[in-house]
Amino acid sequence: MLLANRNDGRPGARVELGRASLIALAACQPAASGALPIHYGKQGVERLIAQHKAVFRHYLSIWERGALDELPSVVASNYVGHAASGDRDIGGLRERISAFRKLYPNVRFTIEDQIAEGDRVATRMTATARSSATGKPVKLIGLNVSRFEGGSIAEEWPVWEAAR
Repeated sequence: MLLANRNDGRPGARVELGRASLIALAACQPAASGALPIHYGKQGVERLIAQHKAVFRHYLSIWERGALDELPSVVASNYVGHAASGDRDIGGLRERISAFRKLYPNVRFTIEDQIAEGDRVATRMTATARSSATGKPVKLIGLNVSRFEGGSIAEEWPVWEAAR
């Protein structure tokens, strides 16, 4: 287990990361090609990173609303999702969102932490919903590492597990 700082304004607040979270964080290591061009300057890099974070927040809102027609605005045409069940393209992502929305039609995501460097954004989040199958409330914790190309999500490594 690894203890990491939380980004909630509380000094010294820590959160324990499990094995699945550590695997996803390892994917966040920027590749040599993942560095942003030096000509962006500090303000340009900060602006680009803020845009990447905003794109990911919009991506989560697409999951919440099931707005599949908005996917091309945030996901690259060459998208690859590296999920535990196997890699998927944008068509597989559409199927996954549709299936997820059938099971959890009222899902809401809360971003707990968001960290960005270069072309990657790591997001720790929770999802709350009521299962359409059982009617019981469900809480999931997730970690997603997204790689951006041209302002869109080109790759992602999502990891989810049920909260206790």
